[in-house]
Amino acid sequence: MRQVFLHRRPHSPRITTTSEKKALARPHPSLARKLNATRTKMRTMSMTVMMSDTLRAEVITMVYGRWVVRAGRGEEKPASFE
Repeated sequence: MRQVFLHRRPHSPRITTTSEKKALARPHPSLARKLNATRTKMRTMSMTVMMSDTLRAEVITMVYGRWVVRAGRGEEKPASFE
């Protein structure tokens, strides 16, 4: 009988074919859809961030999937999109 829950046991020695390995590497379809939606949202989100006068950010960068405002003094503070 074919094992169904392949993604539950990536360490299983049974998995040999490339297609199975690729299926394991890929996230679950519903999760992938969610991730893509998030990425698109991030891309279209306005890059302007309301900032306090003290911060005066120069660059807004993506660091490890989180929006980070890079302040002038080289500190990194998470940007808030309220």
